[in-house]
Amino acid sequence: MKNRLVPIRYALIAGTMGLSLMHASAQDYVTLTRGGGFTGNTAVYRISRSGEVARGAGGIEPTLSEFARLRKGKAKKFFRETRTLLNTQSFNYPGNTYTAIALTEAGKEIKWVWGDGSHATPSGAVELYENIQESLNRLTFRKELRK
Repeated sequence: MKNRLVPIRYALIAGTMGLSLMHASAQDYVTLTRGGGFTGNTAVYRISRSGEVARGAGGIEPTLSEFARLRKGKAKKFFRETRTLLNTQSFNYPGNTYTAIALTEAGKEIKWVWGDGSHATPSGAVELYENIQESLNRLTFRKELRK
């Protein structure tokens, strides 16, 4: 399945149908995803190298509708740790519910997906995901990204 989530660098345009996103430029990002199950709903966080964070939820193509800012140094650290982990091997064993961490750089995505109980998840993946998620949980998300 091709990742068709909306990149963070978008201009917000208010309209009568609510907020929509318009592409401004392609960029590199780390993406955390958790979802699946009966409803197929997913929760997604996308972190840019500059520290911009977008959060969204939904079905197959979640809408990124809330934004926050992470310290640039912390974002770079997450990029480095994610790249190190994902370049060691591949891991693609989703279950009915799944968790994923992905890195997109220069238009190329590498991703680990886990959730299938019959395949032991590498501890480094769970540790990295939880470490990043812990930092994201401390952020205050808004409908617009503040400068």
